Amino acid sequence: MSPSQKRLVAKDCEGRMGERWPGRIRPVPLFLRLKTYTVNTFWKAKSHLLKCYQDRCGYSMIRVDECGGIKALEVDHFDPATKKLKRQPYRCFVLASRHCNGSKGNTWPSDDERKVGIYLINPREEHDYGRHLQVRESGELFGLTPAGKYQIRVCDLNAEHLCRLRRCAIEARQTLNSSAIVREGMDGEVPVLAEALRQLEMVARVFPYSESDLVHPD
Repeated sequence: MSPSQKRLVAKDCEGRMGERWPGRIRPVPLFLRLKTYTVNTFWKAKSHLLKCYQDRCGYSMIRVDECGGIKALEVDHFDPATKKLKRQPYRCFVLASRHCNGSKGNTWPSDDERKVGIYLINPREEHDYGRHLQVRESGELFGLTPAGKYQIRVCDLNAEHLCRLRRCAIEARQTLNSSAIVREGMDGEVPVLAEALRQLEMVARVFPYSESDLVHPD
């Protein structure tokens, strides 16, 4: 890479610092956007995907430590057709848990399905949660659009273990919100309480939902 190209990459990264692409994805540096892989080397994109996706599955948002470790996060070809390309651009890949990647497989919507709004949502290019998907307090996902319903079915996003993790995260966030009132009246945090709150915060971060992402029962 020439000095001028290095300066361009540095400027690109600096200009995007702190921004977040739709779907909780960190900006992709210029050198990655220009990088290509082969059928035998695409797995090398994983280290970059882990950084861009902040150690989360692009589809379910499950964290690396909740899905079984680094080996359980895989490089998914978002469009299965790109598996046959001799040169595979970095943009072809999504970091996916083994569960979501295995469920999705080579599934791709037909032309007729796409005409009526049924398609797979690319988390690197489009907001999914809040626009296509919402979370019930039970932890179950609800599809707001045909694309959202398709995503849930294809990636099996309402599998029991995912619903359970979402439910725990929601309950932990609600407990933290209510405990804030208690903490305001304390002169100092009791060590036991502080540790309990720290544990709750770790659980709540499993899925970074906001209150607007939740579907409340009528």
